[in-house]
Amino acid sequence: MGHWVSPGVGDVGSYQVAGTPFVIASTNAAATKTFEYVTSAVTVSSSTDGATISFGDTADTAFTLQKAGTFRFEVKCKTVTITPNGGGDVSAVIELTSIPATSLEQHNQANLGS
Repeated sequence: MGHWVSPGVGDVGSYQVAGTPFVIASTNAAATKTFEYVTSAVTVSSSTDGATISFGDTADTAFTLQKAGTFRFEVKCKTVTITPNGGGDVSAVIELTSIPATSLEQHNQANLGS
């Protein structure tokens, strides 16, 4: 009999077969979602320049999309916040793994580098 590995942050197979979708969208304000499972990738689409996305860091950090379009981020996180700019639309398709969010430590970008 083989040994079955439980889904966890270091389990490569959990990311390779990830893809359970979750969709969020917003027009006028920030939209935040905290997941029960760790993400594998986040694809963001914005109709205007300047929309932002944050990946649940403990600090108030956000990545600004310099132009309208669709962008893919391969990230492990458990919270995603998208914010439109100037009344535009922003949406995100989040690919979830089978890894429980409790397996992933809270990001603290201040501790990752200077």
